Amino acid sequence: MRQLALAGGVPAAVLRIEPQSQTTLENATETAKVMAFSGQKAIVLVTDSYHALRARLLFRMAGFTVVAVHTAQVPMRPRLVMVAAEGLKLPVSLVRALLCRFRRPAM
Repeated sequence: MRQLALAGGVPAAVLRIEPQSQTTLENATETAKVMAFSGQKAIVLVTDSYHALRARLLFRMAGFTVVAVHTAQVPMRPRLVMVAAEGLKLPVSLVRALLCRFRRPAM
């Protein structure tokens, strides 16, 4: 995704890469931790086109304002499989995000 962002004209100096996560939900929450020190809440997401909706929702739930989504194009056949998988992953991710939100201690 870093290479995609760079190819799309995003300056390397503004990219923040979060390498620890294994899921989109983890990526959103870990990115929030990485960026907490800066207070910056507006982001541009770089993801695959089939994944953009779920990623946008989870990053919003993590407290970000998603100002744009830069997407990669995926050939039709793999995209159909991925869209079907996203149909299953979306509700699961949203439930997990809500459960994480309720488990956080009040500040």
